[in-house]
Amino acid sequence: MGQTLYPAGCVLDRTGKPVTGFAGMGCEMSSEAIVRAPGAFVPGARYAQHRAEGANQVFVDVDAYGEFYHDYSPDHPMTMMRDRDNRLARLSLGMTHYQLVMGSENATAWSAGVVHYSHGTAQAHVSIVWKVKNDKDRFGGWWPSDRLPLFFKTFTPTEDEARLLFGAADRLPLFDAVFHDSVIASDRWEFGLMKVSGMEGARFARALLYGTPTIWPLDRQEVRRTGPWLKAAHDDFRIAHGWNAPVALTGFRWETADRLVQTTSFADGRTLTANFSSTPFQGLATHCVRVKRPEKAAIDLCPPALPTR
Repeated sequence: MGQTLYPAGCVLDRTGKPVTGFAGMGCEMSSEAIVRAPGAFVPGARYAQHRAEGANQVFVDVDAYGEFYHDYSPDHPMTMMRDRDNRLARLSLGMTHYQLVMGSENATAWSAGVVHYSHGTAQAHVSIVWKVKNDKDRFGGWWPSDRLPLFFKTFTPTEDEARLLFGAADRLPLFDAVFHDSVIASDRWEFGLMKVSGMEGARFARALLYGTPTIWPLDRQEVRRTGPWLKAAHDDFRIAHGWNAPVALTGFRWETADRLVQTTSFADGRTLTANFSSTPFQGLATHCVRVKRPEKAAIDLCPPALPTR
């Protein structure tokens, strides 16, 4: 961004002090300062560069989340509404003008029209996510850099953590009930399918039930360890949801009093039933998903055996 934007482009609070940036570093950059900066519009220039380098998709962290700022700088004053409009405009620019597949973080209703996919949207929105992520001893961090524990160290949740983060009986596909046919939702990027010990099967089933793809941090060692799961996640998702554009999720119901057997229905007539309980349901095994299509035989999709190493 150069000296024209940092530090001159920092958001200033009402006392004139820069608003501290993420993780206590730097400052929050004013979207209005970026709009007013001399020369080429920075987001547009970056989109053009990505296109020139052969990229067809861009992930813009945070923009779709919705943390807006008042900027009290006399050089680039901004209301929260103006901040929102600026973010919408720069995300839309990548989608419409540069024909990029656009992704961002935790998209909600206001930003759903300017992203194709959103990481974190399928994650349970509970404060314990941050407590877990910040526990580097258990969850892993950014060191050693040759194989980041943040991605490859397995994490064993407590009973309460497992229920709050992944408890099937406490979840409803509310976002997908509205946006399934327009925004692809996924878990947070730190929560790959094989990251959380003991929850692999339940998360596999939920991804199929809701039609939300799984997250996979990979290197060659991880492919050797989890290859059968990666293949199953790919193949079973294709069987359950196909390759075409997603269709609307039109229904959800509990099949049992404990809410651990659940069914979703989709606009093309498919129904998917997932068993999150520890006992079979009408022949459907634990963590398996039954796919029914009109005038076709039902298919049961089940996760592989857990990795042994």
